Parts: sequence; structure tokens; C-alpha cells
Amino acid sequence: MKTDIEIAQEAVMEPIERVAEKLEIGADDLELYGKYKAKLSEEFMASVQDRPDGKLILVTAINPTPAGEGKTTASIALMRALARRGLRVYATDVDHVEPHDGDWSKFIDPTNLQSLCHSCHSAKTIAESRAKATRRKR
Repeated sequence: MKTDIEIAQEAVMEPIERVAEKLEIGADDLELYGKYKAKLSEEFMASVQDRPDGKLILVTAINPTPAGEGKTTASIALMRALARRGLRVYATDVDHVEPHDGDWSKFIDPTNLQSLCHSCHSAKTIAESRAKATRRKR
């Protein structure tokens, strides 16, 4: 079985322009920050203002499994099931800015959440786990 770091290092990021194309967002509506990040133009945001809001589904847990696969597996399975029903779905990982370490108030605080691509989330999780393990050894 591959380690988390091996999986994260093998991840291939998709250029943001290709992601935008799948979302029917034109190149003129992107302000690029490299190949993988962009801001949406004010004109685009104004053009979608009257559309109905989409649905946001958060998959979270307070006690990770030893392999850490629970939330990701559930998210991807849910995304695939919804896509099979003909819905347009896009998944990313939601992460805590500051690790909650079991503190419920940090866990549910919406200002402590950030959206990360899956490979970035995996790398951050690995780094935090290693730092935690190092602190325990001291």
C-alpha cells in the first residue's frame, strides 16, 4: 500500500483553465495566478448573481482513521454517485486552517476552514502528522 506522501507526490494537478472550461467559465473571466490558480472576474461574478445557489456538502469527521482515508473516500464516492445521476459536481477538500486537535470550537468554526486541492490537503495533513509525532517524541 502506498503511503500518503507517495500518493500526494504522484498527484497531477489540472490546469485551472481546463477546470474553468469544465465549469463553462471563459478564459476572459479568469485572472490567472500561474497555471493552477485564478480569480474570477467581477463581470463573471455579476453575470451569475441571479442564478440559484448550488449545494455545498461538507464531509467531515473528528476522529480520522489510521490511514486517513475516510473523508476522502466518502467525498469521492458521493461525487461520483451524483455525477452518475446527471448532476454537475466538483469536489475539493475542506481543511482546518489551524488544526483542531479535538477542540470542538475550532472544529466547527467556519473561519477556521479553507478549501484546498486534494494533493495540497494530503501534503498538509502529512506535514501536520509528522510535526505532531515529533512533538510527542520530545
